[in-house]
Amino acid sequence: MRECLLRIEGARPIVVELLGVVGREVMAVAVGAKIRLINARGYGHHSAASLKAMIYLNLGGIEVKLPTQR
Repeated sequence: MRECLLRIEGARPIVVELLGVVGREVMAVAVGAKIRLINARGYGHHSAASLKAMIYLNLGGIEVKLPTQR
């Protein structure tokens, strides 16, 4: 067990780099799933520009305050 831990500790930079790559790939899959959900929720968009606008509004981090909100 101790020998295994020493081997893992020696390969730490490689493991960290691989986890970073996997993390980026997971994020890309998650964003793709969110975009598919936005498209399905919109019941089809009339143009690519309207889909693009919906993606920016939902994933861009913009918070729009409605006039009825205080």
